[in-house]
Amino acid sequence: MVIEAISHLPSQCTDSGGGGALDSLVDELQDTENPTCGPDECLVANCCVHGLQLQLRNSVVEALGDGGLDNVNTMQLPHTVRDLQELLDLEEWRHILHLACQFMSTCDPVVPVALTGTKSQKECQSEFYDKFKTTFNCHSKFKTNEVVDPDTERHLHTMLCKMTEPILTQWWTVGAGANCVFDCCPQLCCAAQTVINIHAGGSGPHGIASCLCAHMTDQENFIDLTAIRSCHKGCTSPHLDWLQSCVDLSMTQAFQSHSMSARHYIMHRDLVCLPSNTVFEDHTEAIEKAGHVRGSDECKRHMKKLTVFMDQSLNTLRTHFKRWVSPKLLPAALMSESPTAKVVASVTLKRNSMPTLESFGDLVEHEHGSQKIKFKSTAHDGWLDVQGFDKFVRMHVDIDDEVVQFTTEAVHAVELLLQNGVDFQSEDHGEESHHADIRRFMHSTCLPSPCQTQFVETGVKEAKNVSTADRSEQH
Repeated sequence: MVIEAISHLPSQCTDSGGGGALDSLVDELQDTENPTCGPDECLVANCCVHGLQLQLRNSVVEALGDGGLDNVNTMQLPHTVRDLQELLDLEEWRHILHLACQFMSTCDPVVPVALTGTKSQKECQSEFYDKFKTTFNCHSKFKTNEVVDPDTERHLHTMLCKMTEPILTQWWTVGAGANCVFDCCPQLCCAAQTVINIHAGGSGPHGIASCLCAHMTDQENFIDLTAIRSCHKGCTSPHLDWLQSCVDLSMTQAFQSHSMSARHYIMHRDLVCLPSNTVFEDHTEAIEKAGHVRGSDECKRHMKKLTVFMDQSLNTLRTHFKRWVSPKLLPAALMSESPTAKVVASVTLKRNSMPTLESFGDLVEHEHGSQKIKFKSTAHDGWLDVQGFDKFVRMHVDIDDEVVQFTTEAVHAVELLLQNGVDFQSEDHGEESHHADIRRFMHSTCLPSPCQTQFVETGVKEAKNVSTADRSEQH
């Protein structure tokens, strides 16, 4: 939680959990000796990192079910890999993966294998090869040629890298877990069988490895895993990376409130277009490899799950990001890049149309083959459709609604931006100019309003670690 209680920095940012956050916290602070400014003036933001993770969590639960002991779904797959990794000695686990890679280099699932040993041993071998062939045939993009050396110290970006526990509400862990399982599915199948062979029945490793084999041969689980992975690659990961790295204007991570209305639009655009994104080709292939031809009932069922997944993502996005296009927080976008700032200014003055093409100058251009007006955004590192952004903001801010009221300072800033061409991204307050006060107000009120709380939480965790070491938390 981030709270600014200084008189000229009236803002706070919290997540949406626990019931004591956001607007209710502002109300409670009014009774303290040194409160923030009034509830109508305080800028209340929600943590965008939490909101982004809730998209993935809510979509998985709604479309695939809430996993548990009595409700096995695709989330058990990366969890079981993680559990097996944690139960074994790390060196032993990496050696087993090395053996799995060696097996992959010599085994061709298409060619029948000569079974050896006793009748019981041959039955076990036959059962394993059937499982392995089923797993191997689930997809064509497995990293079957990856060779790992258990003695190397280079683990990052290889299957030897230790998997972080895949928790739905914790940053990138679910996407990373899904990637790991997808890339190394055949090797993990071999590794699980190796654990079964060397550990006694009834032991912890034997039981978990048996569960892993069952999860991996369930093609339904694998198809759902590709859906989670595709959503993570196409939407969650890029936006999470932006939230954790962008330092536009403020030169400080986590203080990007002026760019959040445009980012909200980009998130919405990416989600709407996600099913047609190339990242979902892996999901489509998984469905076809399972024998569900396009148009069949099973294919339609998986597409229905995908529709539920996307609808829930959009609903969560609207719920947790709508305040960034509200009359209270939208004026922060007046300090964004010129094209988006002018669109927001037009909406703030309740004009019925976006600014003219001439008013944007050389910053925008027509998209080739269409009438779309776009500009290359430095803050978002990509092209942004100005008309699409204008329509998006107007959809959320009903300019005909008399209840929608912007502050006097916001209206004043808009008039200076549109009529005098004032650039609120500039830090030059110009003490002698007629807009010095309003520029100083925008920079001291909107710009310091945080948009996410990851780094604050990191600091709190570090303080907790210090306290357990019997050292002063203040130190």
